[in-house]
Amino acid sequence: MTGPPTTWWRQAGLLPLALALVLAAVFYGLGEFAFQGGYSMALGSATFPAPRHTAFLLCWSFFGLGISFFLALALVRLSVLTNVASRLKGWFSEGPDRPWILGGMLLALAFAVLIRLLVLAEAPLADDEGCYRFMARVIASGRLYAPSPMAKLHFDQPFMVNDGKWFSQYFLGWPLLMAPGVFFGITGFMNALYSAATVPALYGILLKVGDRVAARVGLLLFLISPMLMGLAATELSHTSCLAVLAWFCWAWLETRRPESPLWSHALMAACFSLAFLIRPLTALGFGVPFLLMWLWSLRLHAGSARWKRFAAFAGPAVVFAAVFLLINLVQTGSPTLVAYQRNIQYHVENGFRFAAWAPGAQPGFANLGFELTWTRLAVQALGMLRMNFMLFGWPLSFLFVGFSWLAGARAWPWVVCVGSFALFHLSLNSAGIDAMGPVHLTEIALPLIVLSSLGVVELGRWLGALEKSLPETRRLPLGAFPGALLAALVLVSFWGYFPVRFGAVHALASNQRAPYDAAEDHGLEDAVVFCYRPFTVVSGRPTGSKNFVFYPAPPHPDLRDSVLWVNHVDIAQDKLFMESFTERTGWLMVFDEQQEPVFLPLDQLEPERFAPNLVVRPTP
Repeated sequence: MTGPPTTWWRQAGLLPLALALVLAAVFYGLGEFAFQGGYSMALGSATFPAPRHTAFLLCWSFFGLGISFFLALALVRLSVLTNVASRLKGWFSEGPDRPWILGGMLLALAFAVLIRLLVLAEAPLADDEGCYRFMARVIASGRLYAPSPMAKLHFDQPFMVNDGKWFSQYFLGWPLLMAPGVFFGITGFMNALYSAATVPALYGILLKVGDRVAARVGLLLFLISPMLMGLAATELSHTSCLAVLAWFCWAWLETRRPESPLWSHALMAACFSLAFLIRPLTALGFGVPFLLMWLWSLRLHAGSARWKRFAAFAGPAVVFAAVFLLINLVQTGSPTLVAYQRNIQYHVENGFRFAAWAPGAQPGFANLGFELTWTRLAVQALGMLRMNFMLFGWPLSFLFVGFSWLAGARAWPWVVCVGSFALFHLSLNSAGIDAMGPVHLTEIALPLIVLSSLGVVELGRWLGALEKSLPETRRLPLGAFPGALLAALVLVSFWGYFPVRFGAVHALASNQRAPYDAAEDHGLEDAVVFCYRPFTVVSGRPTGSKNFVFYPAPPHPDLRDSVLWVNHVDIAQDKLFMESFTERTGWLMVFDEQQEPVFLPLDQLEPERFAPNLVVRPTP
């Protein structure tokens, strides 16, 4: 056989592109027919995706992967005919790193801000967000708790302690990082800043573990992740924890150098300790392998050098440990009693009123159990199944992870990190709500991005070497295929997955903002609004998503809000409550037949017409 290397591609013509377009048309038509007007997904599950969500993922898995594969073939052919592949390779492998880092930071910030404003409309996705914001305001005022308000039943919530001291059950690392935003009124955008701060650390990690191409591929993967960019638009704690752990890993890599500076050991300790103060279980599951490898590496230093490095690590660790114990002492009265434990005690003492458990139930840590059963393994499996779609929006987000073995020993610490994270999280009863992914597994995204980046680069090199070993007359552009497949997956996901996912999140967020929007439309100011549980309509429109917002966000610790949202107890006690707020008007919020919020003037209501709101069902 004779002829130039591109003969086969000329014969193939536009066939791969035509097949990709046919599959795209079938996928689109199936959505219009089976889903009656296009794909949608019902959110609100912490375990297996809801049926409508599952149906979409089934179609997306088959058609999305097929479209991406054929589009990748078309892109490879295009790159051969136009020499685009070599130009892109130069763009990814040459030039200074600073523009990539600064550009990545700006994009990470912009994406999170846009999602918060346009998709979420600043609505919360879970009750946790209001609790974090409450504690950020408390910390900004120089306190670790606020005094309980009068008539405290009206302010009780499942995740808040209200026993004279008023504080949330959550660890204070994230509220501490959120607190600067209180002074500028931007608490909702602090995660966007920490998402941007993750970029230099991630880029630096991949420069050390791989090369410039791997660093730039990893930056791309980080920026196109609907889970990571979506969570950066919320007030949940996962984005800040991921940022701190990224810098922890960067510092760990610095400590691996024979002449590692003392500050790298101190930075590693400080970052791990801060991550522990944000999400302890996450920090342990993620960090223990790196800590053990750090300890083992100290043997390479002799005498005083070893002890200096150990002391540099121990200093910040001891300080953070003291802060952790002091927080417990101030909040709960015991240095070893954490707020989570005190929260359980408080709701038992409070007769389970406005608690997460029904009267008579056995209380315990939410989403946490310590017996190893098949259920725990199933929870992990379901979490990783959901992570597969949500991490990058691809039909197979873990596709390139499997090829990281080509990187040899450079990949093993990150593989061990994934295994350790999964092992520590076997105690979870759920992988977390699905509005922005299996949130309890968020931080595992970092080693998965590292492994995926190594997989893309090393697979391209391996196929490139294989390509060169073929006879010139039979040579195919194999080395360009991984990059083309990566580009195709990104393009196809932006077309097929992102609109459906963020459309469902927008519908969910709109439903959860409904009471606040209705109060604004009603012109409520200097008011107290008494609310039933759930605070919003449980089944959101139009997708049927289920909410994870059951209570209004906790008010300002000093009750400065123009509209004070509180629990409805019963009409008599609500009216008694208003005697302490005579400068405000009182309203009871109910939902009409169309499930729209309606505000009824409290002073005109008859007690017998409205049921009390003292005993609640367990949170689903």
